[in-house]
Amino acid sequence: MNKKVAFTITDLGRTIGTNVREKLCDKQISDSTAIKWATKYGNTTKEHTNVHTEAGGIGLHIIEEFLTENNGVFQIISGNGYWENNEGLIHQRNLDFYFPGTVVNIISKLENTFTWQNDILF
Repeated sequence: MNKKVAFTITDLGRTIGTNVREKLCDKQISDSTAIKWATKYGNTTKEHTNVHTEAGGIGLHIIEEFLTENNGVFQIISGNGYWENNEGLIHQRNLDFYFPGTVVNIISKLENTFTWQNDILF
């Protein structure tokens, strides 16, 4: 049986692109590239965060790792950026419309399990 769970989280605050451009002091970064940056381990827009001693820059990465191992789908829309990891295949593009916040869609299969091998400090 192919059981799945799907859910969506929406935040109508600042976009990922706005936060990343501000953090990196680079106004040229597209929203889709900013989303890609935000999914990498250790990347965070939080101030004064050390990934080895504080929780920051790991959340989106852990979700992506889990869903890749589980052949799931992870989609993020923020501003006019779109980024997706669909069963390990990454797609990103800039959209023709602007969403004033962030939408995260997650689809996960329920049959598989995944064990995280790194220490996580919370």
